[in-house]
Amino acid sequence: MYHQIIVVMQKPTYSIVWRPMHHRVEDRPLAVCDAQTVEEDDLVETDLITVGHQGKSMYGMYKARHKWHYLKHQTPEEVTLIKIFDSDPDVTAQCEFLLFVCDFDES
Repeated sequence: MYHQIIVVMQKPTYSIVWRPMHHRVEDRPLAVCDAQTVEEDDLVETDLITVGHQGKSMYGMYKARHKWHYLKHQTPEEVTLIKIFDSDPDVTAQCEFLLFVCDFDES
């Protein structure tokens, strides 16, 4: 495994800390989709069932209009914090993201 994922669950927010574990990323970088290029019908609601919890999640459908950003050459000293949920109704920011492993070079 090339990357370390730490899920931080501190109510009312859920975040993920992403960083390479051993060396600089040379291939298969983390890809983050620009939420402004994702439309509501690009997301499909699915069941999320884990031990002790049942809920809903959203999966993204690929669309050519999506704009992707790649974290190329990330080092173990560099971390990426991804906020995936906030239950505070006063927070207007919305983060919709998709993560995937790809086998092509985006250089």
